Amino acid sequence: MEETRLLLGRRIKSLRKKIGISQEDIAEKTAISSKYISEIERGHTNLSIDIAEEISEVLGVDLPALLDCKHEQHRDILTQQLYSSILNAPDKEFQIIFKIVNYILK
Repeated sequence: MEETRLLLGRRIKSLRKKIGISQEDIAEKTAISSKYISEIERGHTNLSIDIAEEISEVLGVDLPALLDCKHEQHRDILTQQLYSSILNAPDKEFQIIFKIVNYILK
């Protein structure tokens, strides 16, 4: 459960920063205090579906998108998953992945 709270908190913080709003901005547009939002983002508290829906509306995403935290995992877990996916990719897809990664990292 704790890992889920941490991942969801990272997801909310990431989406919030992506659109350039503060915790106070979310607080002003909802019935949620900025202190509570901070606790959510740090994974220190659970949040209800109602609160999650309010936050998702302010962030401009639907609830399933807000709850999609897979890519917020620790770098080492993501690296292992990516490595496994690349190793199992057919040759043609492997070459495409290689080109995309090289393009992004340049």
